[in-house]
Amino acid sequence: MDDSNRVTTLSDPLTLENSKETDHGVLILRILMSGMIKSYQSLLNPEHNQRKQIPCFDFELFKKQLDEKVKKLRKEKQSGDVKLVVKQIIGILTKKRYRRGPSKHFEVARDDYENRLSKAITNNEKLLLALPSFPVKCWNALKVERRMPDLAELNCLGRLYLLCKEIETVYEPGAKVILIADGPIYADIFNEPLSIAIQYKEEVINFIKKLDLEPYIIMHDMVDLISKYSTEFAEAKKISTIQVETFWHENPDNKHRKMLLENTMTNINVEKYSKDLLRSIFFDTKYNGDISELQIVKDEITKQTEISALKYAILLQAINSMELVKKCYPGCIRVTCHPKAGQLGLHLVSPKSCFNFPWNGVGVKKKNGEISVSLEDEVRRDQRYVAVYIEGEEFPFYYEEQ
Repeated sequence: MDDSNRVTTLSDPLTLENSKETDHGVLILRILMSGMIKSYQSLLNPEHNQRKQIPCFDFELFKKQLDEKVKKLRKEKQSGDVKLVVKQIIGILTKKRYRRGPSKHFEVARDDYENRLSKAITNNEKLLLALPSFPVKCWNALKVERRMPDLAELNCLGRLYLLCKEIETVYEPGAKVILIADGPIYADIFNEPLSIAIQYKEEVINFIKKLDLEPYIIMHDMVDLISKYSTEFAEAKKISTIQVETFWHENPDNKHRKMLLENTMTNINVEKYSKDLLRSIFFDTKYNGDISELQIVKDEITKQTEISALKYAILLQAINSMELVKKCYPGCIRVTCHPKAGQLGLHLVSPKSCFNFPWNGVGVKKKNGEISVSLEDEVRRDQRYVAVYIEGEEFPFYYEEQ
């Protein structure tokens, strides 16, 4: 799940370095130091019960606010010079407001991007941006308790819409983002209910429709892409299994493997554990319960992390090795929310946010209207914010600064 904040992947395990062994204690220590929460100090604050209820979310107003931003975009004179238009579009895609990660990551694949853009522009075709993403809300109550998309996902869709509209200012056919939902193919690996992953995907599609964004954003399912090339995928997975398992067991302390485990540990389904237990494990807070129980849970989470990370790496390696996305969308511009060499990274929340994954937290609306994403366990302790519930729903749709 290349772009879901599951992990930074073992995209080419055969080229990774050898190193030494690790254990779950070291892994958890690295998690504690990884910045999952801004400040331990916030954990000392009690959870507040400030809340308000709204009858429904106003999608019409949200879209109107987006279109007000569109009106402020600088209009460029349309040019018939393909090279100039390519340059203009790349200039937009690599703006700091959109580009995530260092420009050198894009430069590695500049020639390929320019060729793909040139071909589409010459044929007067709409540009296609392919983005595997929107898996499911993370099954970790410290990050988010809501299972369906919220204001965080809505904000992300709005950002992608604005990107397409800005491209339209220099190239009339514009652009369209193809979101490739990958939650259903990873649900089993991360012990998540498949039905919830499917429901989450359908609700994101519903958001797109409610905002009238179908001309700019569509969502497909990675399951369907794999089905189109099922025979080739089966063979790729056989090879991937051998390669990744060999690397995995021979290089237990490789830095990429460690990073994979770190991210997997904070993204597997830990719903069955209490938040007190999870805080003790991830944030090193004092646990007032049975210490032996805490150790058992640590061991369970570590074991599941190892299993999920290996399965994930095998599946992703298979998908990447056969270039599945490019096969299904020839000529597309491959984008990602994980900065990496050769792919264009995109900000899905905002350039200022330490979070880049709407599904990994809750939407937070500031006084100035800016929308960000935060850990729910942190924002619910901040007296500045009130939880906003939609009538009839169990969990907040967003948190709002008072």
